[in-house]
Amino acid sequence: MEFKIIKLKVKQIFKALFLVGIVFLFISLFLNWYSYQVYDINNDLIASWNYNLFTGWNTPLSAAFTLNKLFRPDNLNLSPIMHILLIGISVICVYIALIKDVDQDVSPQRLKNYSYLNFFLLLLVGFYVVIFPVAYLLLNDLYFPYLKYEDIQANITYVYSLNIGYYFQLIALILIFPYILFYYQTITTFEREEHTMEKAIVRYIEKNQEPLDLDKFIAEEELKQKVGQKEPLDEVELIYSQFQKKRARK
Repeated sequence: MEFKIIKLKVKQIFKALFLVGIVFLFISLFLNWYSYQVYDINNDLIASWNYNLFTGWNTPLSAAFTLNKLFRPDNLNLSPIMHILLIGISVICVYIALIKDVDQDVSPQRLKNYSYLNFFLLLLVGFYVVIFPVAYLLLNDLYFPYLKYEDIQANITYVYSLNIGYYFQLIALILIFPYILFYYQTITTFEREEHTMEKAIVRYIEKNQEPLDLDKFIAEEELKQKVGQKEPLDEVELIYSQFQKKRARK
């Protein structure tokens, strides 16, 4: 009883962290993910660009900064479909966490399908946290997490850095991971318990609504384990009769 109470508290904590993580995830999509600044020899700002997932590169500087456009980074060409997919899967996973609780009395297979959606969300967030910096930033000579480079010959200083949007996404990944793993492990444990001999006997009785012949049931289970699939009834009867003869000799 005490173990169940502890497990319930752990689940509630993980679920709360998961929901907070989803909030961080949503906010991150509308913040700047990367920043790039250029300074002259007097350490005056001459160019500044920020990257947003939806709007791409944007600058906080006015048109008076004539050199700003010259230092604009290349487009990263990250498809907006990825962002829309991430939002859609996030909404579905929040629904699963709030409505399709892991402790509900439903079939293990149905719960496992929900857990696959959770893992898909985890993969999507992992894409933004791991693949995005390597495949989209680094390949465009945009360094991370932070780099200050001084070009002595040109008397120019470049500053590269990840911005708050990326760090919010990283926090989201850390927060959603425990509940997704807990959800899956609970399902697999429940599924193993459903396939024990005791549960199989109960399902057999409920299905047939008649007294259970344990010898025949064991013969059927042995046949299934040997061939890996259900065979015709006459083979079951053959194994059953052989089993009865052996027992009669004893």
